[in-house]
Amino acid sequence: MAYIIDASVILKWFIPEEHSERALRLKDSDARLHAPAFLTLEVGHVLSKKRRRGELAAQDTEDIWRAFRRAPIRRHADETLVLAAFDLANHTKQSLYDSLYLALAMQLDLSFLTADRKFYNGLQHSEYHRRLLWIEDLT
Repeated sequence: MAYIIDASVILKWFIPEEHSERALRLKDSDARLHAPAFLTLEVGHVLSKKRRRGELAAQDTEDIWRAFRRAPIRRHADETLVLAAFDLANHTKQSLYDSLYLALAMQLDLSFLTADRKFYNGLQHSEYHRRLLWIEDLT
């Protein structure tokens, strides 16, 4: 099995929170994981923000960053996705960032697995909902 995954799933591998158990099962599975290259910036942004707020210690942030960089996620060039993502963002009224993942899911004909409730709910009544898979619905 293969999935597009976003930072909301990946961060649950390293930071215990709601849905972490399901995310860790995916990490430990044989699933092939894909994401836009932007994923690296998004994860880095969240880790940096958590560090600044004192939610993560400096060493923990560095350890998570190193583990994330070694994770077997195939990253796809953003340049090949940005035009489609721009159109999707305008059509769905979602962020360009989230639309990069959706564009990749469409390009590779895969499901987009997310734990981002706002994005997931925002597309439930759209033509794109069949591409989305909620983290807890992962079998």
